[in-house]
Parts: sequence; C-alpha cells; structure tokens
Amino acid sequence: MGRNQLGMMVAVTVCLSGGAAWATTYYPEIYFSGDSRGSSGEGDWDVGQFKGECTVTDPAVGISTPDANTGSNLFAHGMECAHGSMVMNTPTTLQTRSLNAGVSDRADTATGTWDSGTNIVMAECAFNAAVVGISEFSNGTHWASKILCATISSEVDANPNSCHTLTFSLTSDNRRGTGGGDWDNDHSKNQCGDLEILKGVSANNSTGALHAILCCASQPHPH
Repeated sequence: MGRNQLGMMVAVTVCLSGGAAWATTYYPEIYFSGDSRGSSGEGDWDVGQFKGECTVTDPAVGISTPDANTGSNLFAHGMECAHGSMVMNTPTTLQTRSLNAGVSDRADTATGTWDSGTNIVMAECAFNAAVVGISEFSNGTHWASKILCATISSEVDANPNSCHTLTFSLTSDNRRGTGGGDWDNDHSKNQCGDLEILKGVSANNSTGALHAILCCASQPHPH
C-alpha cells in the first residue's frame, strides 16, 4: 500500500473499458533536502545528488514544486508514485536522462517537440519506459539534474499521438488525475491521469527550474 504526506495509505480503484479494474495505491517521495527512495538497489545513479525514487516496480505519476507560498522558483520538491498501475521491469533495464547537459536528452522523439522556449531542455524515456526517479543538485541550488527511466514489463507502451504537456505553475496545480489527494501539501503538483505514462520532464537550463512534464496515454504493445 502507498502513503500520503501524512503517512496514510491512499488507494484508488481504476476501471478499464470492458469492466476490468485494478486497485492503485499512491505514495509520495519528498527529496528536496535529501534522498527519498522506495528502492535503493540500483545504487547511486546520480552521484552525490538528492534523489526521489519510487519502488523499482512502480512508476511515477506526478512531480511537485514549491508554490508562491513556499518559494519563488519551480525547483523539484517531491514525486508521486503509483503501485498497481503497471508493472515495471527489473533494475537492469534502468537508464538515466539528463536535465543539465545543456541540450535535450531524449530516448524517444516520436512525441515531437512537446516543450519549447528559451533555454528549455527535455529529458524523455523510451517509448516503452516510464519515469521512476528524479534528482536535483545537492549543493543548495536545487537545480534539476536527471530522470531515471525503467522499462515497462507489462504489454503497454506510450501512445505518441495522445500526449499532454503539463506546465508547472507557482499559483496552481496542473493535474489530469487526483490519485493520492494532496500528496505534497502547500506545493504545486503536476500529475498524469489514470492509465497515462509519465515519460518526460523538462527544465530551464539556465535556472535549473522545472518547466513541464509529459504524460502519454498507454496503448497495447504492438506484436
């Protein structure tokens, strides 16, 4: 079971077309001032930096930043994880993508230029992978550093023709799903919808602030 920011379990039942359903539980990992990792067997995948990471079998569904009451910059603060929404692969399939290399670092470009603007860089997982972790600099700047991607082992891929870019704001949440409730109180939350895959994160390369996340609908894996 997952836990919210008060440590309580939060469970939501997701209904699929055709009447099937599964129970998804949500839990946050708040890493603004240190590691918060549901799984650490993958080692220090961003050496020395603060890391938020879901249990390796669970994907991330949302990322939070400070709001106007708690800060003036959209630095990474926490992440929301979902247990039961899809099955992720073993740690040997993990891969990092950079948000601080000065250029976009994408394993999949079929989704097009889903975020743009001055100094905006995109980090994106492969078509059959999802974000399971994110890191930020531990030197006090809180600049975005990397995302951690894990392959989806169930028969599901991201649909590049059905994706949504959710831009962060200091004044409001930007959520397509509300699973987990207010999982990072007094912070702005971007969150993908039920059955969507969080597969990309963008940031401002000159300020280190987060800019948006990419949510894509899931689709059956082609054979």
